[in-house]
Amino acid sequence: MAARKRVTKKVEDKSEQILEKAKAKGIEDDYFFQTTFERYKFQLKLLAGLQEDIMVNGIKTSKVYVKGYENEAPNPAIGEYAKIATCANNTVNTLLKILDKPKSKKAEKEDKVTELLKAIGD
Repeated sequence: MAARKRVTKKVEDKSEQILEKAKAKGIEDDYFFQTTFERYKFQLKLLAGLQEDIMVNGIKTSKVYVKGYENEAPNPAIGEYAKIATCANNTVNTLLKILDKPKSKKAEKEDKVTELLKAIGD
């Protein structure tokens, strides 16, 4: 359980860094950024849970068949972890594209107006 708290804390720290970058670009309220960012945080939490399951239960599990005999099988969390990790990588690439996108003309105009108002106020 302590490992999960450490991973969750790291996720929160990284999430805060991404959010700060979005605020600096003025896109923290952008719909596409918000939905993608929330999806990414959720995926990271899923990965943390699956990682904990793998650490606790190991890479193999026993599977009991209808007739009662037992067989060893890979832990299904491993396959799910790989799928969600791929999705999280794609999501973070989308986030980076959103963050790297140049400011819109509207945002640039708003920045100029803000600068002008600050200059007048000083």
